[in-house]
Amino acid sequence: MNQKNYEYLKDQLLYSGFGEGMDSNLQKAMKRGKDQFTLNFKKEDDAERIAAQIRFSRSKQSDMYFFNAYDLKVTNKSTQKELKQRFYVNGRDRFTLKEAYNLMHGRAVHKELTSKDGDRYRAWVQLDFKTMDLEGNKKFRQFHDNYGFDLDRELKKFPIQELQYEDNKAYLISSLQRGNRHEVTFLLEQGPRNVSIEANPKFKSVAIYDGQMRLEFVSENLNQRAEIKSQNQSNKIDPEELKNHHADKTQNKGKKI
Repeated sequence: MNQKNYEYLKDQLLYSGFGEGMDSNLQKAMKRGKDQFTLNFKKEDDAERIAAQIRFSRSKQSDMYFFNAYDLKVTNKSTQKELKQRFYVNGRDRFTLKEAYNLMHGRAVHKELTSKDGDRYRAWVQLDFKTMDLEGNKKFRQFHDNYGFDLDRELKKFPIQELQYEDNKAYLISSLQRGNRHEVTFLLEQGPRNVSIEANPKFKSVAIYDGQMRLEFVSENLNQRAEIKSQNQSNKIDPEELKNHHADKTQNKGKKI
């Protein structure tokens, strides 16, 4: 077994979000010397079961193995509905387990990718649930920087407490870029209110969810009736104004995710 190759693959699994629990099985599989092998990963909570089949193949020119892809399946325990998708690993271009999970739930992830010419670029990536490839996997949609979505600009439309401090702001943006639905505090006239937000690059907006994870509105729908001057966080808005914006369905049509 190639020890350096083993250490490299072990780190790949760790940084991809699969932890260290498969190190022993990885070593055993590499020692068997087969052309291909898979490792199984399982995790669950009260709501979902997550299972991944991680695929490796051996080089035809050496004893080195490569982490090629993983097949991810997420099962809702209540409805037994299953989501399935294969995520390929191409050098530095790979989605972590958490990013893949977020993609499968319809959210977008901001990644640095490699073009066909070898150039590095950044883009928001989202699964297209209406379009499949020949293997039955959902195709990816990309929204490049020139598409016009500016996450920082959209966040400034809201009286978000976490934007007051640079460290908290950086953490929030990083979390949203990984595709997370992140809880924040709105500073409203009637007091602070906790909501959850997520990036919505397709519609160049930020989606806002209440405590029951119900979509309330997206940033693109706000108009002049609610002046949100969050560049100066001392300004606050009336929550009733926010509800009024969401009620205007003619403007909001097609913007929900």
